[in-house]
Amino acid sequence: MGVVMKLIKWALAIAVAAAFVMAGGVKLTPRINPETHAMMIKATQAHIKVPPFNQLGWSAETLRVVIGLIEVWFGALALCPHYTRLSAFVLSCVMCGAIWTHLQLHEPFLVPAGLLAVTSLLFLLSGDSVSKKPSVSAAKKGQ
Repeated sequence: MGVVMKLIKWALAIAVAAAFVMAGGVKLTPRINPETHAMMIKATQAHIKVPPFNQLGWSAETLRVVIGLIEVWFGALALCPHYTRLSAFVLSCVMCGAIWTHLQLHEPFLVPAGLLAVTSLLFLLSGDSVSKKPSVSAAKKGQ
């Protein structure tokens, strides 16, 4: 992977980490932004009524906390080279769920769609982030 591609990948990983750690943090605690936290509490009351969430048997608070923890945890993992691809995949799935939920509630979904695009791009660019050792057969061919 060239230097420019590595810089793009790291820029995307930092952006993903910042966005999801902040978004998840706001869902978990009012200390970051009390108004947004209150809005998240209210929004989750509607989100819990959307399938498949309504079939889980969870409270709206449990759903909000679980999603917040996933966003914080996998947002932070985006900065760990061995876990960047996994993180991008999980966060892309979360954004697909967010888009589904917003569509079902007839709400705007531009932010989750943008985050899905960024996490998907990070997933694609992180395909070969761990350097591989040359195989024994490849070393013999070179002799």
